[in-house]
Amino acid sequence: MPYLALAVNNYRLMENIVNKFILWVWEKFLPLCVKNKPKKRKKMEPQDFVHKEKRLAYLLRHDRDYPLSPNGWREVDDLVRHHGFSMQELCDIVAGSSKRRFEFSEDGCKIRALQGHSVSVDLALEKAVPPQSLFHGTTRECFPLIMEGGICKMQRQYVHLSSDIETAENVALRRKDGCAVFEVAAQRMYEEGFVFYQSKNGVWLVENVPPQYLTVKVKP
Repeated sequence: MPYLALAVNNYRLMENIVNKFILWVWEKFLPLCVKNKPKKRKKMEPQDFVHKEKRLAYLLRHDRDYPLSPNGWREVDDLVRHHGFSMQELCDIVAGSSKRRFEFSEDGCKIRALQGHSVSVDLALEKAVPPQSLFHGTTRECFPLIMEGGICKMQRQYVHLSSDIETAENVALRRKDGCAVFEVAAQRMYEEGFVFYQSKNGVWLVENVPPQYLTVKVKP
């Protein structure tokens, strides 16, 4: 019996020592773990996202103060150093753009817009056979001009066309003064010698659309 009592006392003593050691480790290292725990990345607010996406679109499509590469690339480092973007913001915009407007180079060091340039670039687009119909959304103000003279590319390299009416409407509604949607007889245009391209994000591109190929689908 004395041996049993001694063993029990030794067990309790060891248990007490172990518990105190665990408590010491907990108090010693837990604050460090909490301090060094990776912070949850804060996402951009929707309003900030829209503002920065528009700013990026300008810098990659229309900025004449910075020479883009012949294929439309701009150095990511330039945007981070001189234009207030973080690398994470650029990644968020490329991934989160509803129209997938941008892409990174394979090495991640450059970024470009996929279409919509007013500066001269060669995006190495391949010719494509369009579907029977494509669509173009426009504003109430531009509607009579298009009815008379067709769709012109204006300052951009190409006219942009959508594969469905809903997308064309959404493009036009961004200008907030009413919208109209034209159906484009794309297949007939192609058969009559017009050259079409399709960007990586699905936008159809053509030099111009004369009025005889247009049908009004949504009136302003």
